[in-house]
Amino acid sequence: KNVPADISKSPEPDRWVKAHWEGEIKEKFNATLEIVAEDRSGLLADVTQQLFNMRLFIHSLNSRENKDGSAVISATISVNGIDHLKSVIERLSNIDGITYVRRA
Repeated sequence: KNVPADISKSPEPDRWVKAHWEGEIKEKFNATLEIVAEDRSGLLADVTQQLFNMRLFIHSLNSRENKDGSAVISATISVNGIDHLKSVIERLSNIDGITYVRRA
């Protein structure tokens, strides 16, 4: 059935409902993040707590200490689109001692 261009001229115009679709298709995908920070006690706990608070599924998590005393955490997580990923990176960046977070 064809939809009329001018709904007001269609039969029963008051029964039409306006609809809107978001521009971005939200598709779940896995993203690996590299988190670099000043190494400190509780850093890994703070990162995992933040991921838990965002209700993210963690596929893998690995941490190591560099010779310069910095910590590198690699985390593979499921996100619901690019905007969601940007939000995760922003929230992780706000953890005390984090130098940077980027997609690996």
